[in-house]
Amino acid sequence: MRKILFLLILFIALSIFGNITLKVGIYDDYPACYLENNKPTGFMVDLLNYIASKENWKIQYEYDAWANLLDKLANGKIDVLLSVVQTPEREQLFYFNKIPAYLSWGIVVSKKPLQSFQDLANLKIGLIKKDFFSEQFLEKMKDNNINILDIIWVNSSQEILDLLEEQKIEAGVVGRIAAQNFLKKYDFVINENLICGFTPMMFAFKKDNQIRKTIIPKIDTYLNTLKINTNSYYWNIYEKYFNPRILSHREKITLFMIITILLVVILIIFQFATIARKKAYEKLTTLNKELEKYSNELIKYQNNLIDILTLLSKLITLKSKPEQFLKDIFKHIFKLIPKADTGSIFLIEKGKIKFIATKGYDLEKLQKLNIKREQFFIPEEIEILSGEEIIKMDQKSFSKEEIKILFPKSIKQIMFVPIKLSNETIGAFSLEIYSDNSEVFSENDKIILDSFSKIISIFYTLQKYSELQENFLKNVSLALIKSLETHDYYTKGHSERVAYYASKFAEKLGLDKNTISKLYWSALLHDIGKIAIPPNILIKPVRLTSDEFEIVKKHPLIAYDIVKDLEYFEDIPQIIKHHHERWDGKGYPDGLKGEEIPFEARILALADVFDAMTSDRPYRKKLTIEEAINEIIKNAGKQFDPELAKIFVEMITNHPEIVLEDNK
Repeated sequence: MRKILFLLILFIALSIFGNITLKVGIYDDYPACYLENNKPTGFMVDLLNYIASKENWKIQYEYDAWANLLDKLANGKIDVLLSVVQTPEREQLFYFNKIPAYLSWGIVVSKKPLQSFQDLANLKIGLIKKDFFSEQFLEKMKDNNINILDIIWVNSSQEILDLLEEQKIEAGVVGRIAAQNFLKKYDFVINENLICGFTPMMFAFKKDNQIRKTIIPKIDTYLNTLKINTNSYYWNIYEKYFNPRILSHREKITLFMIITILLVVILIIFQFATIARKKAYEKLTTLNKELEKYSNELIKYQNNLIDILTLLSKLITLKSKPEQFLKDIFKHIFKLIPKADTGSIFLIEKGKIKFIATKGYDLEKLQKLNIKREQFFIPEEIEILSGEEIIKMDQKSFSKEEIKILFPKSIKQIMFVPIKLSNETIGAFSLEIYSDNSEVFSENDKIILDSFSKIISIFYTLQKYSELQENFLKNVSLALIKSLETHDYYTKGHSERVAYYASKFAEKLGLDKNTISKLYWSALLHDIGKIAIPPNILIKPVRLTSDEFEIVKKHPLIAYDIVKDLEYFEDIPQIIKHHHERWDGKGYPDGLKGEEIPFEARILALADVFDAMTSDRPYRKKLTIEEAINEIIKNAGKQFDPELAKIFVEMITNHPEIVLEDNK
């Protein structure tokens, strides 16, 4: 009797907890959750699917508009809603898990840059129905007494960006992560200084739903465990959908240097702010207008701090082009030192002065002067001169007509700031105050400009270091490839050609520069493991035996072992390791199938096979381009990713000029 009772209890427990079915609401919140080819996907979907697979839960997804799903959760028509902001009002209706899935914040997007929320006055604004960031935005507008011309209510971030593209609205509020990901598809501006809320994103459950007592603790346990381990599934999908920047050891050192400079700039700005507040306080009882003036200055300094943080973020990622970076620096200098009327920034290239940006000058005329380095005054340290002093110096090197171009208006003061790289002056920038301006440059101005000079020097040092390291690695890699070619002369030039085709294909797919670079290096080194394969097998003039082929199949793993510990290459070893996997799962070394194969490895596989088929081999002559294309078509969905194979064939067919002479 006891045995029967125990089995009955066990059966009931398994029925309740072992076969949980969750009705989960998803909506358009790219990249957290969305539909792709009518299939639920996204960061939150993958995360929940992972937990469900471990706990043997069944998931039924229901796709709808965000506002509708919120009502369905309240009415008990769904069990769970993904990517929800926890607010006091929502806590009355729903339960939330305790550990955030990720953090997000609202951001104002527009076609043109906006300086402040005041710029949104009397504009048409797109907002998402029942969205937390939209609610925060409206509260901010109300608190600042800013009137909106019209509000267009929509159901998703993508609808806002569509309306912005069609010029039916002038601005909108979307999640920051969604905005960053949609930049590839739409042309708009992310106004980093216009932020609406900063909040964790959670799983939400109906309050009287008993399932949540089992589900919530499990979700929190998994989130806690996964977040601690930086190599866990959580961080893999986080990188996939949100693409965070993972710094190498070299970049961490760089980041430390940049943060040090940043702290100096912040201290300077807050010093100005403190002075402004102190002066305002002293004159409060008698000079109300002065108080307003200094209050406005404080706001300006705060806005400038945000601008500088944005500027330094470009430096940290090393993605900003040098000349554009100088232009950005130059623009911010005038914000911090508004007393300056004019100025210019230039570099020394091949012994001549190259002007990059100017204010108050005709840039085209300056560039036509063709000024030599020795003609121009460039001090070794920051120096402030009077207008008369600098004109006297320049009269020795320039004609009267050239002086008029260099100084179109009477100058009271000019401040020169050199730009240095490894103690060598590589350029400078100058600021001028007109004679009819009562202002003069101060020591604080020199401190600010010295900080900017150091920031520019660090930027150029990092650019140079990065180029040297990449060139060194490229030369080492090419040397390895050349040694492989002496080992297997039939593969001569193969790696370089595969790198070329992989890069071209990645460009065709619209991939970012970082991914294209990864593919280039992966292709260059993909066969380096063959250096450990005996030459008599590699150059055998007839087909290999099964035992010999098993030896050849080891080359991706050997290559992986060679490059896996090189810090600069990051995830390149995984691409190399899996470039012989097949879409149908019959490849090697791990027998991965379909989308289990890394995306870049699927691209590399097509480039590799195309060059191999159109090159001579010991056991066969090369195929024609048409024959190679037919082989790829025939093996799409078997050996190759069918969608990628289709696009690759279109690229080769429609652009025959891409094909290298060696393959024709």
